[in-house]
Amino acid sequence: MSATAGQAQSERGLADRLGFKPGQVVQEFGFDDDVDEGLRASIAELTGEALVDEDFDGDVDAALLWWRSDEEGDLTDA
Repeated sequence: MSATAGQAQSERGLADRLGFKPGQVVQEFGFDDDVDEGLRASIAELTGEALVDEDFDGDVDAALLWWRSDEEGDLTDA
């Protein structure tokens, strides 16, 4: 198995371990150019749905919050 294939399997395993399931709608907050694209792709692959952005106003099953250590405020306030 190539290193890239191994990493993709690891990312998919992480999405699975985080509890994402097929058909779920996942809303993403704090997207920027420094997010983990592999994790995002694996969540979309596992759920079969594209991640929706923070402007989405429908029902969702899970939220993915990208938080950076230099951001103002407290993570629990987000």
